[in-house]
Amino acid sequence: MIATSIMGLPEWSKAELVLMYMAMRSEVPIGAIMRRALDEGKRVGVPRICGQDLIFHELSGDVENLPVRTFGIREPDSSLPEIDIDFWSRSAPIVTIVPGVAFDRNGNRLGRGRGFYDIFLARHSSALRRVGICLDSAILDIVPAESHDVAMDWVISELRIIRTGPRLDSSVNRM
Repeated sequence: MIATSIMGLPEWSKAELVLMYMAMRSEVPIGAIMRRALDEGKRVGVPRICGQDLIFHELSGDVENLPVRTFGIREPDSSLPEIDIDFWSRSAPIVTIVPGVAFDRNGNRLGRGRGFYDIFLARHSSALRRVGICLDSAILDIVPAESHDVAMDWVISELRIIRTGPRLDSSVNRM
Protein backbone atom coordinates (compact mmCIF):
# COMPACT_ATOMS: atom_id res chain seq x y z
CA MET A 1 0.00 0.00 0.00
CA ILE A 2 2.84 2.41 0.81
CA ALA A 3 4.56 1.70 -2.52
CA THR A 4 1.30 2.19 -4.44
CA SER A 5 0.69 5.50 -2.66
CA ILE A 6 4.20 6.79 -3.40
CA MET A 7 3.93 5.82 -7.05
CA GLY A 8 0.58 7.62 -7.24
CA LEU A 9 2.09 10.98 -6.29
CA PRO A 10 2.24 13.42 -9.23
CA GLU A 11 5.90 14.08 -8.41
CA TRP A 12 6.70 10.38 -8.84
CA SER A 13 5.66 10.41 -12.48
CA LYS A 14 7.70 13.58 -13.13
CA ALA A 15 10.80 12.45 -11.24
CA GLU A 16 13.88 11.27 -13.12
CA LEU A 17 15.76 10.66 -9.87
CA VAL A 18 14.52 9.07 -6.65
CA LEU A 19 16.63 9.10 -3.49
CA MET A 20 15.92 6.24 -1.10
CA TYR A 21 17.17 5.00 2.22
CA MET A 22 18.58 1.59 3.01
CA ALA A 23 16.13 0.08 5.49
CA MET A 24 17.19 -1.01 8.93
CA ARG A 25 15.25 -3.88 10.43
CA SER A 26 12.70 -1.60 12.16
CA GLU A 27 12.05 0.54 9.06
CA VAL A 28 9.61 0.02 6.20
CA PRO A 29 11.36 -2.09 3.55
CA ILE A 30 11.47 -0.32 0.19
CA GLY A 31 12.90 -2.92 -2.18
CA ALA A 32 9.71 -2.98 -4.26
CA ILE A 33 9.83 0.79 -4.66
CA MET A 34 13.48 0.61 -5.77
CA ARG A 35 12.71 -2.08 -8.34
CA ARG A 36 9.74 -0.15 -9.69
CA ALA A 37 11.77 3.05 -10.01
CA LEU A 38 14.50 1.21 -11.90
CA ASP A 39 11.92 -0.57 -14.09
CA GLU A 40 10.46 2.83 -14.97
CA GLY A 41 13.89 4.08 -16.04
CA LYS A 42 14.38 6.38 -13.08
CA ARG A 43 17.79 6.80 -11.51
CA VAL A 44 17.96 5.63 -7.91
CA GLY A 45 20.28 7.07 -5.31
CA VAL A 46 21.16 5.41 -2.03
CA PRO A 47 23.07 7.05 0.83
CA ARG A 48 26.52 6.57 2.26
CA ILE A 49 27.46 8.22 5.54
CA CYS A 50 30.56 10.38 5.22
CA GLY A 51 31.39 12.23 8.44
CA GLN A 52 28.21 14.15 9.29
CA ASP A 53 26.92 14.07 5.70
CA LEU A 54 24.84 11.76 3.56
CA ILE A 55 26.34 11.30 0.11
CA PHE A 56 23.98 9.67 -2.40
CA HIS A 57 25.39 7.32 -5.01
CA GLU A 58 23.62 5.91 -8.02
CA LEU A 59 22.48 2.34 -7.51
CA SER A 60 23.97 0.21 -10.24
CA GLY A 61 22.80 -3.25 -9.30
CA ASP A 62 21.14 -5.36 -6.68
CA VAL A 63 20.92 -3.61 -3.34
CA GLU A 64 21.52 -6.94 -1.57
CA ASN A 65 25.09 -6.89 -2.89
CA LEU A 66 25.92 -3.69 -1.02
CA PRO A 67 28.14 -4.27 2.02
CA VAL A 68 26.86 -3.63 5.53
CA ARG A 69 28.78 -0.68 6.95
CA THR A 70 28.02 2.27 9.25
CA PHE A 71 25.39 1.54 11.93
CA GLY A 72 24.74 -1.87 10.34
CA ILE A 73 23.22 -0.31 7.20
CA ARG A 74 23.98 -1.39 3.65
CA GLU A 75 25.92 1.37 1.90
CA PRO A 76 27.23 1.88 -1.61
CA ASP A 77 30.94 1.91 -2.21
CA SER A 78 32.45 5.37 -2.63
CA SER A 79 33.59 4.32 -6.11
CA LEU A 80 29.99 4.34 -7.40
CA PRO A 81 28.97 7.57 -9.15
CA GLU A 82 28.02 10.32 -6.72
CA ILE A 83 24.73 12.04 -7.50
CA ASP A 84 24.90 15.76 -8.26
CA ILE A 85 21.69 17.01 -6.66
CA ASP A 86 21.98 20.49 -8.20
CA PHE A 87 22.31 19.04 -11.70
CA TRP A 88 19.30 16.72 -11.36
CA SER A 89 17.08 19.32 -9.73
CA ARG A 90 17.23 21.54 -12.83
CA SER A 91 14.99 19.25 -14.87
CA ALA A 92 12.49 17.65 -12.48
CA PRO A 93 11.61 17.27 -8.82
CA ILE A 94 13.72 14.79 -6.89
CA VAL A 95 11.53 12.47 -4.87
CA THR A 96 13.31 11.68 -1.61
CA ILE A 97 11.98 8.83 0.50
CA VAL A 98 12.91 9.38 4.13
CA PRO A 99 12.75 6.96 7.06
CA GLY A 100 11.70 7.92 10.55
CA VAL A 101 10.97 6.48 13.95
CA ALA A 102 7.80 8.58 14.04
CA PHE A 103 6.04 11.36 12.12
CA ASP A 104 3.18 13.69 12.90
CA ARG A 105 0.37 15.18 10.81
CA ASN A 106 2.43 18.32 10.19
CA GLY A 107 5.23 16.35 8.56
CA ASN A 108 7.57 16.58 11.53
CA ARG A 109 9.90 13.63 11.79
CA LEU A 110 11.64 11.90 14.64
CA GLY A 111 14.83 10.32 13.34
CA ARG A 112 17.47 8.32 15.11
CA GLY A 113 19.15 11.36 16.63
CA ARG A 114 22.26 11.82 14.49
CA GLY A 115 20.80 14.46 12.15
CA PHE A 116 22.13 13.02 8.88
CA TYR A 117 18.84 13.42 7.01
CA ASP A 118 18.04 16.84 8.47
CA ILE A 119 21.44 18.18 7.37
CA PHE A 120 21.03 16.73 3.87
CA LEU A 121 17.39 17.82 3.50
CA ALA A 122 18.13 21.36 4.69
CA ARG A 123 21.07 21.71 2.29
CA HIS A 124 18.96 20.73 -0.74
CA SER A 125 15.53 21.85 0.46
CA SER A 126 14.25 23.50 -2.71
CA ALA A 127 15.26 20.57 -4.95
CA LEU A 128 13.63 17.77 -2.96
CA ARG A 129 10.11 16.48 -2.54
CA ARG A 130 10.32 14.83 0.86
CA VAL A 131 8.23 11.72 1.48
CA GLY A 132 8.33 10.24 4.97
CA ILE A 133 7.15 6.65 5.17
CA CYS A 134 6.22 4.57 8.18
CA LEU A 135 3.65 2.18 9.54
CA ASP A 136 0.48 3.95 10.59
CA SER A 137 1.18 3.25 14.25
CA ALA A 138 4.22 5.58 13.96
CA ILE A 139 2.08 8.61 13.04
CA LEU A 140 1.62 10.55 16.25
CA ASP A 141 -0.37 13.65 17.15
CA ILE A 142 2.81 15.63 17.83
CA VAL A 143 6.47 14.95 17.22
CA PRO A 144 8.78 17.45 18.93
CA ALA A 145 10.51 19.61 16.32
CA GLU A 146 13.52 21.86 16.71
CA SER A 147 14.59 24.71 14.43
CA HIS A 148 17.05 22.51 12.50
CA ASP A 149 14.51 19.72 11.84
CA VAL A 150 13.17 19.49 8.29
CA ALA A 151 9.51 18.57 7.82
CA MET A 152 8.21 16.21 5.14
CA ASP A 153 5.99 17.23 2.24
CA TRP A 154 4.07 13.96 2.61
CA VAL A 155 3.80 11.31 5.27
CA ILE A 156 2.63 7.98 3.88
CA SER A 157 1.62 4.88 5.80
CA GLU A 158 -0.19 1.73 4.77
CA LEU A 159 -3.49 3.43 5.72
CA ARG A 160 -3.17 7.07 4.72
CA ILE A 161 -1.43 9.84 2.84
CA ILE A 162 -0.90 13.11 4.67
CA ARG A 163 0.12 16.06 2.55
CA THR A 164 1.83 18.90 4.37
CA GLY A 165 3.76 21.96 3.38
CA PRO A 166 2.46 24.90 1.37
CA ARG A 167 5.54 25.00 -0.86
CA LEU A 168 4.46 22.13 -3.09
CA ASP A 169 3.70 22.58 -6.78
CA SER A 170 0.23 24.11 -6.97
CA SER A 171 -0.72 21.72 -9.78
CA VAL A 172 -0.68 18.82 -7.32
CA ASN A 173 -4.12 17.92 -6.00
CA ARG A 174 -4.60 18.20 -2.25
CA MET A 175 -4.73 14.82 -0.55
